[in-house]
Amino acid sequence: MNESEYHKLCDGVFAEVEILLDDAGMDFDATGGVLDIRPDEGGPVIVNRQPAPREIWIAAKSGGFHFRLGEDGKWRDTRDQSEFFAKLRGLLALPD
Repeated sequence: MNESEYHKLCDGVFAEVEILLDDAGMDFDATGGVLDIRPDEGGPVIVNRQPAPREIWIAAKSGGFHFRLGEDGKWRDTRDQSEFFAKLRGLLALPD
C-alpha cells in the first residue's frame, strides 16, 4: 500500500470512529490525524496515524496498541491480532 492509499484507508477508519463516539455521546477532539478521546472514566484514549510503518496506534492507560491492515481487510493488533474496533470499544467500555 502506498502512502496515499494508507491515508485514504485511515480517513475511513477515523470517520467510523467519530460516528461511534458521536453515537455514544463521548467527547473527543480530532486534530491532524489524532483523535483525543475523553471517556467519563479510565483516562484519555488517543488514536493516531503512523504513516511510516503504515499503522494506526491507540494509546490508553492500559498500554499502547499498534494496528496494521490485515489480509482480511481489517486493522489487526500486531501482537495479538485483535481487531481495531473491538479493542477500541473495550478500552472505551462501549457495547459491541
